[in-house]
Amino acid sequence: MVESCRILRQSKCPIKTVYDADHEPRPAPDLPRIAELIRGRERFGFKRTPRSGCPGTAATVIAVSAQRSVAMNQVSGNLVTQVWRIDLRARSGASIHAAVDHPILDQEESRRAKAFKFDRDRDRFIRAHVALRRLLSSVTGIASDKLSLRLDDLGKPMLTPDCGVQFNLSHSEDQALLAVTRAARIGVDLEKIRPLSDADALAERHFSVRELSHLRTLPAGMARERAFFHCWTRKEAFVKCTGVGLRTDLRRIDSGFSGDVVVDGVLIRSLPDVDDFAAALAIEGRADAVEIRHYRDTPD
Repeated sequence: MVESCRILRQSKCPIKTVYDADHEPRPAPDLPRIAELIRGRERFGFKRTPRSGCPGTAATVIAVSAQRSVAMNQVSGNLVTQVWRIDLRARSGASIHAAVDHPILDQEESRRAKAFKFDRDRDRFIRAHVALRRLLSSVTGIASDKLSLRLDDLGKPMLTPDCGVQFNLSHSEDQALLAVTRAARIGVDLEKIRPLSDADALAERHFSVRELSHLRTLPAGMARERAFFHCWTRKEAFVKCTGVGLRTDLRRIDSGFSGDVVVDGVLIRSLPDVDDFAAALAIEGRADAVEIRHYRDTPD
């Protein structure tokens, strides 16, 4: 399958966005539990075992294949970060089958898949992890069923043994994002833009004074909801990049709502909205180039 790609520019870093050639409208999903948002960082697929529209102009149009092996080395001296958008909906004839005994999942992933109460959540988990393993395999050259995924001391997912590849996975409803780089620690966050009855209370608890002041100037409705989730995903991407988790007061992370912001040596950047999903990337150091690609599984 060949997909079209256009380059958008944000700040000084080129962002290459890949779109499906046969993109279909997505149905309106159910609202997730508000408690999931309050818990903060997503550990989708990597939880510890319990102890008890981007601004810019189109510059170039090229064609790429989602099945092509992904080179993550430096390109022309630049550090390349790839962000893969993954559709978690079932596709007729696709080779991703939401089976807990999928052959490329390890025992822990299968165990966790079986623990989901609802089939929908289990299926999304499996599809996300099958895509994760296939994409990491294309980066590392290691067979997808041979990859070993573990948590480091801060609870961040990692490959063992260390092969120099950093990655982070996030999901919201029927979409997921996977960020992969060889540059440095990385975090990504994705949220469906939607009404939240206690958004103002969440903002008061987690937004900086400057962010809260700006949010209150916006009219109630979509504008404020969009701004809330832009700011939220930027904070969550930072938390997932650094691995600091709940030990950090999010009010001190003045990530803002747009543009490039550096906090404690971590670059925070919003990603283009797609279908009313807000997304953000955080990377330690610098990101010379960010490629946004759309992953879709194809029939075997």
